[in-house]
Amino acid sequence: MHNLVFRLEDIEQHIHDAMLSWEDHLHQILLDKHLEARGNDLFKQYQQAFPVAYKDHFSPQVAAMDILRLKQVAKPGALSTYLYRAIDQSELTLSFKVFGSGQPRTLSEVLPILEHMGVRVIHAHPYVIYQIGTADQWIINFVIAIDASIDLEGYAIKERFQEAFSQIYQGRIDNDNYNRLVLLAGLNWREVTLIRAISKYLSQIRVPFSQAYMQETLTSNPLLARSLMDLFDNRFNPHEVLDEQHQNLLLDNIHKALNQVNNLDEDRIIKQFLAVIQAILRCNYYQLDSQGAAL
Repeated sequence: MHNLVFRLEDIEQHIHDAMLSWEDHLHQILLDKHLEARGNDLFKQYQQAFPVAYKDHFSPQVAAMDILRLKQVAKPGALSTYLYRAIDQSELTLSFKVFGSGQPRTLSEVLPILEHMGVRVIHAHPYVIYQIGTADQWIINFVIAIDASIDLEGYAIKERFQEAFSQIYQGRIDNDNYNRLVLLAGLNWREVTLIRAISKYLSQIRVPFSQAYMQETLTSNPLLARSLMDLFDNRFNPHEVLDEQHQNLLLDNIHKALNQVNNLDEDRIIKQFLAVIQAILRCNYYQLDSQGAAL
């Protein structure tokens, strides 16, 4: 029989920890992570800010990390997102936190954004973070289900997903099924915007296909959508040397892939997108503003 040995210091520490409240633990963590003055300032600001429902779901360690993200969205309208997998989550589910200040949009407005991006929302828990003397902040924690073929934890796709969600939430880009291409084709939000612009141009010139059908076609053929963007980039990116041999290879691969599409209408739609890209002579897609950000 093994003899159990208990250290007095460990027992005293466990008793001490058990006597501490959630807020006490938060204070100690903030002091450990920051200089004393900074830790005390953060604790003073947020010690009474978290509602009971938040404290029931998240540990003080998580709250300390969330405080840093809340500090990034101090201005009303600012937004920050964080995609992660909790320890107890399966490989097909992830958590997605959205942080903001001011008046949040309702869940009925936010849920379609994620659904149009191709994920299924299992749970959504909003929390208002109350602060005395300043505008309230908020956190919405989503539990989402993803397709097994998508590595949403990969850095590049994770960043693209978070950036696209922020752009859609803030109303800078349309909320439609083209946004599925972020996950399905690995496009960023600006590339999706370009695909969307081409589809709207096609509607203007009376191509006999609806926007919904064009969206369905591109999202059903994500590799072709990716190839179309690669072709556009090869032709117009000013930071790349024009490579006609690579361009011909891309065109050859696109035409081979077209043989695999489901029906003649989808073939026609993708060829219309290809024709527009080939007809473009110049564009301002790569132009930056005075701050170095994309227009």
